[in-house]
Amino acid sequence: MISINGKLYSSYNNVPSHIIKSFIQYTVFDYHLRVENGKILFWEKNYFMMMAQLRRLRINIPMSFTLNFFVDQINVLIDKHESECYLIYLKFANDSAPMINNTEVYLITSITAESTNSLIKNISLTKEISLFKDHTLRDQELTSILYLQKDINRIAAIEAFENSCDDNLILNDKKNIIRSVLGNVFILKDDLIISPSKKNGAQSSVLADLFIEHINDSNDFNFSNDSSFGVFELQIADELAVLSIKNGLNLVCKYRKKNYHTKRLPELYNSFIKLHVS
Repeated sequence: MISINGKLYSSYNNVPSHIIKSFIQYTVFDYHLRVENGKILFWEKNYFMMMAQLRRLRINIPMSFTLNFFVDQINVLIDKHESECYLIYLKFANDSAPMINNTEVYLITSITAESTNSLIKNISLTKEISLFKDHTLRDQELTSILYLQKDINRIAAIEAFENSCDDNLILNDKKNIIRSVLGNVFILKDDLIISPSKKNGAQSSVLADLFIEHINDSNDFNFSNDSSFGVFELQIADELAVLSIKNGLNLVCKYRKKNYHTKRLPELYNSFIKLHVS
C-alpha cells in the first residue's frame, strides 16, 4: 500500500501518471521513520527535525502537513500489515518545477511501510569497513541533511561492495570522518566515545542525538562534544560502530589491519534501546 497526500493506492500501477512523473522529475526530499510496537519511534522529535529540514531546503510546506496528518496516514498503512515493527519511507516531490512565474508549487508526499526487525534485535556485525577517498563532503551543517548526500552515499556503497567490504567511511573536505554509508559513526577509546558533529557534516539523526544523551547520562562513559576525528583515531580506537534508524547498531570488526572489540558499545546500546523501546 502507498499513501500519497492522504489517498491510498494498492500499488504504483494505480497511481496517476502525472504523480509518478512528479516523483521522477521533481523529488526534493526524503525521510525515514521507524515504528516499534505499533508506535512511531521518537515521533515528535522526528517531525520537527523533518519540518526544519524541509524549511532549510526552501520547500513550500502545506498547512495540512501536521503531526496528526502523518500519524493518521502511517497508522492506515501499518493496519494493513501484521508486523509490529516497520520502516516508514517518506518521499516528497513538487508537482512542477519552481520558476519565477511558478512560485506556488504543490508538494506531494508518498508514504510506504516495510516490515522489519525490532531495534532491540538489530545489533549486527560489519566484518570490514573501508575508507572512501574519491569524493569528500563539505564541512558544514547543510551536509547533515541525508538527502543531499545520496549521490556520494550511492557511489561509496558501490565502492565498498567492489572492495568486498560491508560499509564505507566518508570524509569531509578537512579530511575528518563524518559518517559512513549506513549511518552515524561512534568510536570508543578507553572510556571516551567520539562521534562527528552535525556542524561538520555528520548526518542529522534523532536516534543518534538521543543515544548521545544516553552516553552523557552514563556513569561509565564520557562523550567528546563537537569532536572530529580522522584516520589516525580509527587505528587507536578500541571499538567502532555505526548507528542508523534502519539497521540499528552495526559493530565493525575490522578496518584495514586494525581489529576491533565488540563488547562495550553494544552493552551501552542495549541499555539505551530498552529504555526507549518497550
